[in-house]
Amino acid sequence: HDEVDRLVGIGALREGLRRGEGEEPLDEGEVGLLVAVFAVGLVGLRVYLDTQWYVGVSEGHVAVFRGVPAEVGGFSLHSVVTETEISASDAESLALYRDLGDGITAEGRDGAEAIVAQIREDVAGGLTSGP
Repeated sequence: HDEVDRLVGIGALREGLRRGEGEEPLDEGEVGLLVAVFAVGLVGLRVYLDTQWYVGVSEGHVAVFRGVPAEVGGFSLHSVVTETEISASDAESLALYRDLGDGITAEGRDGAEAIVAQIREDVAGGLTSGP
C-alpha cells in the first residue's frame, strides 16, 4: 500500500505536510481531503476562465480571447479563440484602443465579437488618434 502511495505521490505529499510542532505527517484521509480541495479549486478556476472573454493582441493582430489576460506561475490563463486581420498597431494608434494590449473585457463571446467589429469600423474609418 505504501509503495502505491509513493508511485502516485501521495506518500511523498503526506511526508512533506506536517501538522506543526508534533512533526507528525498527515494521515491518508487528510491528504485525500487536501487533494480533493485542490482539484475542486482547479475545476472551479477552469469553469470561471471558460466564461471570461476579452479582446487583445495576438501575433500583432486584434484577437478574441477566452480567459483573463494574465499568467500565473508561467501558466497562461487565456487562449486565442479568433485572430483577426486587423493590425493591432493600427488599432492602438487610436486613443480608444491605446490599451488594447492589456485586454478589453467583454460580456461573453458575442460581446467580444462586437468589440472587434467596432475596432474594425474605427480603424477603417481612420478615427483620429487622441491627444
